[in-house]
Amino acid sequence: MARSDKRFDESLFAASGGSGLIAELQDNAQRIRLLQAHQLGLIADLERDGIATLGRVFPAPGLVIEAIRVAPLQATRLVARAAQVTETLTPTGYTMPAPCPTFGRAA
Repeated sequence: MARSDKRFDESLFAASGGSGLIAELQDNAQRIRLLQAHQLGLIADLERDGIATLGRVFPAPGLVIEAIRVAPLQATRLVARAAQVTETLTPTGYTMPAPCPTFGRAA
């Protein structure tokens, strides 16, 4: 990021509405992160419930590609991220913790 040699004028900044725009930008970024976390949860649910096989779309990234119109690489990454932040239930009924639970909580 380039910096100017100009001195920062706080009064001009306050009058410009910049603080309001920055607050709105921060709020927007937080909402995007929450939506992304929710999206990963939905993808994990689709994977857990075997929805891709029910819809005859193999494998799960194929379903993500069709559902939200993303590139194959992005769909593969979304499915992988969802798997990293989600607990799984084994056939014996044991709940396996998420491989990256901290990331899931942070999201």
